[in-house]
Amino acid sequence: MVDVNDHIGYRMAITNVPFERSLEFLNDALGESEKKTILDIGAHIGSASIPVCATNHLKLIAFEASKKTAELLQRNVSRNSVEAQIFQVAVVDEDHGENITFKANLGNEGANSIYSAWNPGIRENDLFESVPSMSLDGLSRFFSTPEIKLVKIDVEGAEELVFKGGRNFLGENDAPIVFEYRLDGVSRYLGYNLDNVVSLLSEAGYRLFALQKAPFRFSSFVPHMSYENVVALKPDTEAWARLLPLIAEESSH
Repeated sequence: MVDVNDHIGYRMAITNVPFERSLEFLNDALGESEKKTILDIGAHIGSASIPVCATNHLKLIAFEASKKTAELLQRNVSRNSVEAQIFQVAVVDEDHGENITFKANLGNEGANSIYSAWNPGIRENDLFESVPSMSLDGLSRFFSTPEIKLVKIDVEGAEELVFKGGRNFLGENDAPIVFEYRLDGVSRYLGYNLDNVVSLLSEAGYRLFALQKAPFRFSSFVPHMSYENVVALKPDTEAWARLLPLIAEESSH
C-alpha cells in the first residue's frame, strides 16, 4: 500500500518499482549475517525497509512520527508478512516527555518534518499533528543493538537531533548507518550546517562515505557538499570487512 499523496508513493504506484534501493544494495553487499534486524528511523510507509525485510526474512524496528503514516506502515508490514515493531514517535535529542508539533505537507508527505520551515510550501489546510517524542538512546531499550544489521535515517532536516540523542547508541552500534545529508536544504530552510552531524559520528568512531547510484558505489565524502545518501561505517567491524571491496574501490579512484 502506497501513499498517493506523496510524490514518491505515487511514483511507486505507477511503476511498481521501489523508489529507495540503497538498503537493498547495502544488505546484498553485507551478505548473510547473524544480525537480523533493520532499524528504520523516519520509516514513512516502509518503502525503503519493508522490501528488504520481506525478501531477506529480516525483522523491522520502525519509528514514524505521523499517526496517519504509521497506520499505512502497519498495513504494509502486515501485507508483506514482515515481523516488525512500529513506534509512532518523533526521534529527537532529549527525553522531555512532551509531545511536539509535526508538520504534514499534503502534496509531499514523504517530506513531513518537525520543522515547519523544511516544508516552505505548507498551506493553511495542511495538517499539524501533536506527536510523542523520545531520544534514540531512550528508545534503544525496546530493541537489541547487537542484532541490528543496517540503520536507515530519513528525518527531513532533524538528523542532528537524532544523533545528539543517540550518543550511547552510536557508541554501541557497529551496523552501517545510511542517512540523508541534505546540506542544501538544511542551510536554505533551517539556517544551519551539518558540522555537528559529522562531528558526532566521527567522535563515535565512524567514517563517512557518499553512496552514489547508477551504479551503486561508494565515493569520497566531502562535508560541504549535499548527498542523497551517506553511509557511516566503523572500521574493524564485521560490516567494514564485508564492505571492504567497496571501500577499496572508492580509495582507488
